[in-house]
Amino acid sequence: MYNISSEYMIGQGILAAPLTGKADERKVYLPAGNWYDFNTNQKYEGGKEYTIKTSYTQLPIFIKEGTIMPLAKPVENVSQATQFELTCYVYGANAVNATLFEDDGVTFNYENR
Repeated sequence: MYNISSEYMIGQGILAAPLTGKADERKVYLPAGNWYDFNTNQKYEGGKEYTIKTSYTQLPIFIKEGTIMPLAKPVENVSQATQFELTCYVYGANAVNATLFEDDGVTFNYENR
């Protein structure tokens, strides 16, 4: 097991490797499995260390194969029914599935699913 204090796992499928100082590159160790660079979509084999070129405007984030990443973007015309646009990114070629519960903000109906 690698002991790296400057990399952070968010759940099982997201690894963040922030820059420290004024560097434009950093070493990143990716755990076992296949990983994708969130910014470039480049695929990396896990279990290895890589030197990643980046900038202070792009946080090095890696997504593990098989991960579904939902990202919300605010919409121009907000209504009671529509407050954001949801895009789900699926990483890897294998089939994956997930369940999304959308809360109406009023009831506890999501508990009945």
